[in-house]
Amino acid sequence: MSRSIVIIFLILSGISSQANAESGDQYWMAKAGLSWLNKSDKPDTLKALNLTYGYGVTEGIAVELDYQQSAGGGSYSTVSGTTTEKGAYSYKLGSIGAAYRYVFYESLYFRGKLALAYGENRRTSNLIKTDYSEVANLTGSLALGILAGDIVGSSFTVELEYRQQSESLKSALLGFNLTF
Repeated sequence: MSRSIVIIFLILSGISSQANAESGDQYWMAKAGLSWLNKSDKPDTLKALNLTYGYGVTEGIAVELDYQQSAGGGSYSTVSGTTTEKGAYSYKLGSIGAAYRYVFYESLYFRGKLALAYGENRRTSNLIKTDYSEVANLTGSLALGILAGDIVGSSFTVELEYRQQSESLKSALLGFNLTF
């Protein structure tokens, strides 16, 4: 699975470098935040890290590649009779999608995104073998941001994003964007 993600990113990097020669902005966005899992054993909130590469197709539309993973948390404890199961959840997801950004009121913007995600969820347990499950689905996100170019340069933005990765996984992330 991880080899497939690397191959996809390499192919898309080659395509985007050809497109860059013609036109378009490129940017990186680093985000950190929290993720929640809706599971019956009620795991703790997970810490999440995300890295996004984007290529502007038009002024408002961009193609984005994302990599997101949990960086801690996700612990759970379930009691069944006299047995207590303890463990933790984690995940890794890569995605490719299209984002639309609409600037309103001078430097504020709204961003919506649809993407195809692929990755894995992992569940450890003191009672059973580690459980891995593949994730392949459509994801969506909504974000509100500010173009902070007047403060630090014309290419800097700050963004707060809500992301629905699957039926049971949601994230809230704060990110910083740098265009080049």
